Amino acid sequence: MQSTLAALLNKNPEWSIRLWTAAGWGLVLLVIYLSVTSAPPSAAHFAGDHFGHLLAYLTLMWWFVQLYPKERYLTLAIIFIVMGGVLEVIQGMMGVRTQDIMDVAANCAGVGFGWWINKWRRPFLPARRRSQ
Repeated sequence: MQSTLAALLNKNPEWSIRLWTAAGWGLVLLVIYLSVTSAPPSAAHFAGDHFGHLLAYLTLMWWFVQLYPKERYLTLAIIFIVMGGVLEVIQGMMGVRTQDIMDVAANCAGVGFGWWINKWRRPFLPARRRSQ
């Protein structure tokens, strides 16, 4: 049985893919903004800053894996890991925030978990686009 979200997305595949892609880029921009803003929201009450990094990159990887076939997962992982590393370096250059290798490790773990979740979770998006 399909989930309600999957059923809605499969009604109009091309529209669904465009919407999913646009929302994904919105998430990327949100992660970039939160990484470079001088006053990021505090994640201390969740388990610290590292949990926020893990959750952000897990979400990005999981989201974009819905758009591409398995052959592109490694490329996606590399892109998000490099993005996280570059953003940490930028934080260090800003003077207001510090760079932390543990944030990069949390980003990598998030990418890994996002990839892993998709091994056992059915995709939301229509299969015909994912196989292209």
